Amino acid sequence: MTERPTPSWVRDLLGEDATLVDVLGGGTSRATVLVEVPPAHRRVVARHDGGHGPLSGTAFTLEREAAAVAAARRAGAPVAAVVATAADGRTYAVEQLPGRPDHAGEAIDDYLAALGRLHAAGTSAAPDGLPGFDPAGREDLTLWEQAARDRIRRPAPLLDLAFDALRRHGAFAPPEAVLCHGDAGPGNYLHDHGRVTGLVDWEMAHTGDPHEDLASIAVRAALTGIDLGDYRHRVAAHWEPASGRRFDERRFHLGVLATLTRMVVSCLAALDHPDPATDRTVQHMGLPVMEVLLLRTAAALDGVALPEATDVAPDLAYAAEAVALVAEGLEPHPGDAPAEAGRRRRLRYVADQLGSSLAAAPAPGAEPTDLPALWLASHRRLATLPASRRLAETPIPGATWC
Repeated sequence: MTERPTPSWVRDLLGEDATLVDVLGGGTSRATVLVEVPPAHRRVVARHDGGHGPLSGTAFTLEREAAAVAAARRAGAPVAAVVATAADGRTYAVEQLPGRPDHAGEAIDDYLAALGRLHAAGTSAAPDGLPGFDPAGREDLTLWEQAARDRIRRPAPLLDLAFDALRRHGAFAPPEAVLCHGDAGPGNYLHDHGRVTGLVDWEMAHTGDPHEDLASIAVRAALTGIDLGDYRHRVAAHWEPASGRRFDERRFHLGVLATLTRMVVSCLAALDHPDPATDRTVQHMGLPVMEVLLLRTAAALDGVALPEATDVAPDLAYAAEAVALVAEGLEPHPGDAPAEAGRRRRLRYVADQLGSSLAAAPAPGAEPTDLPALWLASHRRLATLPASRRLAETPIPGATWC
């Protein structure tokens, strides 16, 4: 239990007597809290966009997310009922569901069946009049392309390549659209003894190819080290009968590329819009891994052979950015004891000096744009975090091209 005061946005939405019970999440995305509301003392989960998340200021609003939750409920998916939405669309609340988050894939079979039932409903329950929910399923990737232009400041030729490949191979025009969760995978559903009790975190929901949800599960499992076993068999046994559809390897391949593209956009947007209260180390650590997986997937789609990248020099500019993130975390806290404050100041000095020396190194040439050169550039960023190479080399469950 937390002793933090109840945020004003909770009281504005649910009343002055609403009480904060626990903080559930909200590192670089939207704040998510558990709240108790009198007089019945019922518990609800509230989400708020404080304007600092990677998708803040884009089409991916919480008003849109609340509409997606209501739509999924109409489609028969196990989701919470929406109990309140703020007039400005930046806050909403849903009833608390039973169960606990599944971070290890314990209930993956029932989860695949639950997604299959959602996909079986097609787009019939999708919300009207909101971006990314068109019946043809063509708007969502365009929204991500726009978000990349609006939210990313640094050059990002890798994303230009990714969106070009997605467009050329038909991801922008799925043959059959359904309502997709959009961020499917371990951690984004609740379960109780292997049975799914709720699907959560709908901010990336959209209409599109159902294989994108299957791909999202696989990518998230690869990035978090979860063993899904024979994923193709599990999809055939649980998702196919529930959805009334057959697994298509090519559409799954495109779904993997689309998932990684969304992840890279989110990472770069978070890194390019720093906020003192926001921890961005996860994005910095994960970005090179996602880039390498993205480029390997794009190369397989285009039949391009990638060069060997086992012995490349680290990207010193990216290392300097990592040191700057470390230095942020070493800021003295008002409540520090004198000895702790002194230790933090010394560590901050070391981090600042190391960052300055790295930043003074010769700047690299122009950012490469062709796939093999981007592949090597991404491996140089990965070389600043060599222990992460194992994740970048992890096969994506269900993929035959890794």
